[in-house]
Amino acid sequence: MVFVRQDRHMNMPPPQYHPDTDSITLSLHYNGVARHIPEAVYVGGRVSKYDYVSPQEINIETLNLFCDSLGLGKDRAFYIIVNKGFKLLIDNNDMMRAWRRIRKNDREMMIYVEVMVGEGAVEEGTGVAETEMGKGGEEPFTFLGAEVNEGEGAEVNEGEGAEGEGAGAEGEGEGVEGDDLVDSDYEGVEGELEVGGENVGVERESGRVEGENDSDEEDGESSEEVDVVDNDRELDEKRDSDGDGEGPSHPLFNVDETYNPTFEIGMLFSTKKECKKALQSHAIKSKRTLKFTKNDKRRIYAECGDADCQWKLHAIKVKDEETFQINLLQSHHSCPQIFDVKNMKSNWLKDRYLQKFKSDPKRNVKGWRVDVINELRVNVSKSQAYRAKKAALKEIEGAPEWQYSRLWDYAEEIRRTNPGSTVVLGTEDNMTETRFSRIYVGFAALKRGWKAGCRPIIGVDGCHLKGPHGGILLTAVGVDPNNNLFPICYAVVDKECRETWEWFLIILKHDLNIVRDFEYTFMSDKQKGLMQALGDVFPASDHRFCVRHLHNNFKNAGFRGQGLKNALWNAARACTVTEWKKCMEDLKKLSEAAYDWLNDKPPTQWSRSHFSEISTCDMLLNNVCEAFNGCIIDAREKPILTMLEWIREYLMRRMQENRDKCAAKWKKRLCPKIQKILQKQINKISDCIPIKADDQHYSFGRHRSFHATFA
Repeated sequence: MVFVRQDRHMNMPPPQYHPDTDSITLSLHYNGVARHIPEAVYVGGRVSKYDYVSPQEINIETLNLFCDSLGLGKDRAFYIIVNKGFKLLIDNNDMMRAWRRIRKNDREMMIYVEVMVGEGAVEEGTGVAETEMGKGGEEPFTFLGAEVNEGEGAEVNEGEGAEGEGAGAEGEGEGVEGDDLVDSDYEGVEGELEVGGENVGVERESGRVEGENDSDEEDGESSEEVDVVDNDRELDEKRDSDGDGEGPSHPLFNVDETYNPTFEIGMLFSTKKECKKALQSHAIKSKRTLKFTKNDKRRIYAECGDADCQWKLHAIKVKDEETFQINLLQSHHSCPQIFDVKNMKSNWLKDRYLQKFKSDPKRNVKGWRVDVINELRVNVSKSQAYRAKKAALKEIEGAPEWQYSRLWDYAEEIRRTNPGSTVVLGTEDNMTETRFSRIYVGFAALKRGWKAGCRPIIGVDGCHLKGPHGGILLTAVGVDPNNNLFPICYAVVDKECRETWEWFLIILKHDLNIVRDFEYTFMSDKQKGLMQALGDVFPASDHRFCVRHLHNNFKNAGFRGQGLKNALWNAARACTVTEWKKCMEDLKKLSEAAYDWLNDKPPTQWSRSHFSEISTCDMLLNNVCEAFNGCIIDAREKPILTMLEWIREYLMRRMQENRDKCAAKWKKRLCPKIQKILQKQINKISDCIPIKADDQHYSFGRHRSFHATFA
């Protein structure tokens, strides 16, 4: 092929072509900066003109040949100006469409070259590309405006330069001045792009260059801009320079499609993080590793990890915004899919499956990892799965350290929203700071409910917390008229000892307004320091031990076997002192050492025969506390604030559910469980003969061997 390169002034017209020929002049602009002021312009650089280019020679290969002769870098992008916006020339079909538009006019096609990497690229942060002078007879120029006619030509003002509100040039051969100039070759590329003949754009800075036509049309198509908006994401308010017009707008990336992204030229991302996350999702979705050749404050260049694949995406930062915009896209992968995608990270997994962790925080990591691999068809390592779940739970529940710092606010919020509730915070002071030590929580509704109808017996217990900072949860649980557990209050302390138990019991006594402590009974296991604390705070109260724990201690003392176990439980269930003595004699026959060990324990603490009738409860086990601890076992693994809120919501739901059940099922004077107990006793004495003593008393006898009197 033969080309005639003309080294002449850039504004000189092309030669007079014969009407029968299809040849044109091709003007190649390079080493400049593409931008908008407010429409598409190409600032600075040089121009080379090639005459007598035939239609057969108008292709991408010819452009690359020209660029090679000019010593430009290999990573190039070619643009033309259409409707005041840059259109990327992707293939030879685009080249032919551009040729058809201009061949009937001035026979000159303007091509604008952007070199992304390598020689010829404008260095970042150096301002507008430096204009070269005095080489090959070519004169420097400043390209400030573009006038789009039916063809692709661009009219360039000469001499003292074009004057406009947003940009200007002073003197032939002088550099471009003004605040509207970009800071780098990439930051300023904010122009309107065309994909497949459809224009999309984004609003730009104010200012208009003389000679620009606002109503150009091309091939009968209107240049009117159309807003592109999402369902719930409206585009920003127009920033038109005149205040009465609407500027063009680019498509805005929809964050709802973060894990199923589609890209197009000109697409805008709100932040760099949003853009990178979408690229990471594309890598996982397409099952191909992406690598970032550029990743700084102003550029994101992503390429396929396969060296033979042409897929690439370039995004640049929009000036004075956090927005990033796609300005180069090769969207087709020619490489095979892979299983081990290096872009798979635990943070991506955490974000992708956060909602599933919220709905099922106890999900087994091993099973979840298998499900993810089956869904995505890419590899997820065990460590990635465990780190993803840990990070997700931390995000859901909050950092433990942060939660401790908000306990004072939490306490004040409970007091404000639940008048009458008690929240006490304990702290430790040192030379530099005040540190959290303990917290007591007693809700007003629970206190009123316990005083109004519960039995005068309180079970107290402590259990270990499994959160990141440990601790002990102390609980006080009552027994309601239906023999169900009734939580009263709870506290979190750093350790279980006499001091913390005394602190808890003192607040409990004051909170429940207990004055005559002999009317109340406490049941517990043998917690550290609890016996001494109960003796100090409630000296006149009865104290019971859980018989199950008593039997464990009995076994640990060396007294094992089913016979000894039955003898101990018979003595505990005995209802009269005479029956208790008989059971103890039976135990003595089995093992005198076991008898001595058990006889050393006060029967008021473990046998019904010696329980006070004031408590109106013959409970032998501290299962109300154990049952409550079992109900909140999931909460005990969480950070402190999440745990306290979990318990509060559980108590609220429990009380309301019990009220609903009561309204639906409780139709008699006696509670359901009490009714069952009474019926059981009636069945036991069904073979007895009742003898009426008076209107209030009856005597029951069974063959004159046993007599009982009931009021």
